[in-house]
This record gives sequence, C-alpha cells and structure tokens, in this order.
Amino acid sequence: MWRRFLSLVLLAVLTAASGVNAQGAVKKASSILAEATWAFDTHEDRNGYPRTNVFLVVGGRRVLVRRNVIAQFTVVAPEDYRSHSVPATAIAACQGWWAGGGEDLYVIRRNQQLIVFIRYIDEGIEPGRFRRLKVISSSR
Repeated sequence: MWRRFLSLVLLAVLTAASGVNAQGAVKKASSILAEATWAFDTHEDRNGYPRTNVFLVVGGRRVLVRRNVIAQFTVVAPEDYRSHSVPATAIAACQGWWAGGGEDLYVIRRNQQLIVFIRYIDEGIEPGRFRRLKVISSSR
C-alpha cells in the first residue's frame, strides 16, 4: 500500500509539473495536501521535562498542531498504524510519550482539507477514542 501511495504522489507531482491548467492546479493542490510530515521542536524546561511544539509540514509550510506538550514525539510508521488504532487511510501519524502518559495523533485528507485527530494515552489504561483536533485548509 505504501508503494502505491508513493507512486500516486509521484504521478501527481509529475502531472502538475508538466502543464499549467486548471486540472493541473487541482492535482498540484491535492499532491501538496497528500505530502504531510511531522516536525517536532523539543527543549527541556527548567525541571528537565521535554516540552515539544508539534508541527505538520504541508507543502513546505509548518502548521502548529500542539504547543508546549510535555512529551518526546516520534513518527509512527505506516506498518505500525494498526497497533496504534490509526486508520490505514491516514497520511501521517505520531506519538508523544513521557513518564507513563502521552498522546497519539494522526492526519487524514478529506477533499481539500487535512484533519488532525488526537487521543490521550496512559500507561496501564485502555486508550480513549480519537477526536478531531484541527482542520487545515489548502487555502491557508
């Protein structure tokens, strides 16, 4: 599935680059939205806790998703989505964890929007349900 996704993204980028027309512009916008990755800015606070700003990088633009979270974040690989209850249609997922608690985040694409979902997790307790956290429009 991952290879198919990458092939579709590559095809969309090549198609958008090959011509300047309305259809190409739509394909270009779709490919930009399909290319979302995480970026984490982490520093230690005065108590030694990791404080992280979580960004979604979309088309070269960094969009702040979570501010000053006490956690270390890592990207969740697509092959691990199932174990994190992330849908296979997600285009990116990550997890933040610190001292027995944290959060899972994932992103899906709907039309010309990216929708970020979050759930909180605690050690020894069944994780809660995901809820919508943020909507990112292609026009921003």
